[in-house]
Amino acid sequence: MDSFWPLAVTILSMSNLISVSPTRPCSFLLKGSNGVIDYKTVMKEEKNCSQVLITAPSHHKIVLNFTAFNLVSGSGRVEIYDGRDKNQSLLGNYTGTRSSFIVQSTGRYLLLVVIKTDPMAISNFTAVYIYTATKARPRILLPSRLIRAVPEHFVWCSSEGTPPINMSLMNSSTTLAYGVGIVRRKIDHDGNYTCIATNAVGTESKTFQVSLIGKITASI
Repeated sequence: MDSFWPLAVTILSMSNLISVSPTRPCSFLLKGSNGVIDYKTVMKEEKNCSQVLITAPSHHKIVLNFTAFNLVSGSGRVEIYDGRDKNQSLLGNYTGTRSSFIVQSTGRYLLLVVIKTDPMAISNFTAVYIYTATKARPRILLPSRLIRAVPEHFVWCSSEGTPPINMSLMNSSTTLAYGVGIVRRKIDHDGNYTCIATNAVGTESKTFQVSLIGKITASI
């Protein structure tokens, strides 16, 4: 019997915690080149906290224009994060009444967390979001760091990022080929080769090794 009371106290404490814990957040995933977010849509399920994730295509950022904003001071707030979750940088924490303002992400995700602390308060906001293209450094794509090929086989590398991307394939200090977005060349000897990609934002280079198989050797 003595062991019953500590257990009962523990269960009672846990039940109290559960009863006062906030309602699980509801989430809305919005996609498209543009759209409108308003308080009524976000809070339609009457949750204590709602999360809205806006997703843009690769190499785009999000521009969020609040055309109306009125959260009664102390009744709630809107937190905006520069990414997919609350571990990312906080761009702003907004409450009260504000004139039109704009928030921009640095990447393709923007998270709004709407927290309502007074369910009886009359609150409202409306925001319009659009996507805009960003410039991205080139990123070289290689089939492998070690390429095994037969003599006279084409070796290639490509890139992604903001076009146009000028590319070159080099062996030591000798330029073997040029290309835009992709470069390739028939290789006839082993060695280390380097792909270089350049656009208006920057430059990237990657070195890979070519090992030829089935080479013909002269008989003695």
